[in-house]
Amino acid sequence: KTLSYRGSSATPSRQFPAHKAIVTRRSARFAAMLLGGMREATSTVVPLPHTSAGALQALLGFVYTDSLDPDMEPQDAMELLMLANEFVMPPLEMLCEVRSGGWEMGAR
Repeated sequence: KTLSYRGSSATPSRQFPAHKAIVTRRSARFAAMLLGGMREATSTVVPLPHTSAGALQALLGFVYTDSLDPDMEPQDAMELLMLANEFVMPPLEMLCEVRSGGWEMGAR
């Protein structure tokens, strides 16, 4: 599968190749989209129009490595947190909360 960020006239669209078997095991929403009866299940490109290219790239990076870029800015972590929530990825949500300064380790 190819996940596609659809940009505006100022930021062109980008496509990110991803393995269906991997993204569907890591995300309940990807599983529903790609394994269920949704149109994305039969498409070779999955458009994600409300996602920035940077957030999608970071999400896929986490899917494959279980880590985030150590230089990620807090505001980028907040955007990724929203995406992680949308795609039902609790481990990524937790990392983003820590990275964005949402809570201190051990404070929970």
